[in-house]
Amino acid sequence: MPEAWSSLVRKYEPKTYENFVGNRKIVERTREFLKSWIRKKPEKALLFVGPPGIGKTLLAYVMANEFSLQLFEINASDERSKRLLEGRLLEASQNTGLYGRLRLILIDEVDGLSSTDRQAVPTIIKIIKESKNPVVLTANDDYAKQVRPLRAYTEVLKFTRPDYREIFSFLRRVAVRENIEFNEDALLVLARNTSGDVRAALEDLEMLKPFGVYERSLGFLGTRQRSIKIFDALSRIFFSTEISKNLEVLNSLDLDKDSLIAWVEENIHAFEDLEKAGEKLSRADLFNGRIITRQYWGFLRFFYAVLASLPQDNKTKYMRFMFPSILSKMARTREARQTRKNIASKIAKKTHTSTKDVLQNFSFFQILFSSKELAPYLTEYLDLSLEELSFVLPEKEEKTIRKILDASLEIRKKRISRQITEFSRAGWEDRVKNF
Repeated sequence: MPEAWSSLVRKYEPKTYENFVGNRKIVERTREFLKSWIRKKPEKALLFVGPPGIGKTLLAYVMANEFSLQLFEINASDERSKRLLEGRLLEASQNTGLYGRLRLILIDEVDGLSSTDRQAVPTIIKIIKESKNPVVLTANDDYAKQVRPLRAYTEVLKFTRPDYREIFSFLRRVAVRENIEFNEDALLVLARNTSGDVRAALEDLEMLKPFGVYERSLGFLGTRQRSIKIFDALSRIFFSTEISKNLEVLNSLDLDKDSLIAWVEENIHAFEDLEKAGEKLSRADLFNGRIITRQYWGFLRFFYAVLASLPQDNKTKYMRFMFPSILSKMARTREARQTRKNIASKIAKKTHTSTKDVLQNFSFFQILFSSKELAPYLTEYLDLSLEELSFVLPEKEEKTIRKILDASLEIRKKRISRQITEFSRAGWEDRVKNF
């Protein structure tokens, strides 16, 4: 992102607990954790767990700043050798900082440890057990192979995305301070669309700064990739016991009912009581069928209510959600032919050729998507939907799709940023605002 467009992110990056958005219970726990260390009552290391961009590393920085601690940081995914871990970390963990003050030891991305370095995890465990300073670790997945052994020696704190209302309040304060014009309804939509990503919310607000935040100017941001919401909804259905919040997520999900049922059915093996889960899924499918055949949309609330109340007694607290197998079988169906034709039509429009010619050379375009470098750019350029991307990709696992969709979203944001910059230079602010 250009320098000019990242200023709000830098300016409003939290330096204190008070300014940290979301995860208040975790924030308070870290305060007590450090107070205990300062009172010379050492506690177990903390393991921050959550998806990228949720604020794990940022909170560690806030901790160090709030208590005036020297921060010693090492990225486990970059420095994987036992020698470096032992040499740098062991020494830092055994010694205090300047003037005898405690250090905060941050071991970032421990799930990025190399699986070939078998001594890395035992070394980290040794450091945790012998450290004379508080230790914080971060990971995206606490059930990753390299992280599981660390759970016994740490207190696991799982981060969740901030509620959209928290983000709305934060954006409103920023907009007022920065003299950014806004309509409260549009600002609320902006907060909802960021899917709990505070950094993305600030970047979007920065993009709209020249034109104000209005319903029409929101169109510059495009639509966010809906697969992110799919994974959030699945996590809710499978792991959360808060039915009201499950309903809120499901009601805002941009996915047709048939596909939602297919997603749940594909991953239903996670539930301990398969009979009960299967019965509820069948009931949801029954309501879906009556909606279609009778056109009685009053059944929609029962459809979502049944899915939101699936039994939360699943076998594990973590799983990799698999794409519905029906998507991989689409090549043998009429729907597959239509999806193939839709993709070909998009390619034809961008390449100024006929859909027929693209279909005849479709395998060539599929080869292009096998490139990890090209796939995100092609996805953004062609504006592919989830089903279209899943169809054209040779690998259909969640991790691969999520990575490509996240990357394409970043590419889109940069493109929009450039476009807005060009509008600003051309003096079109008023024209865009009234568009």
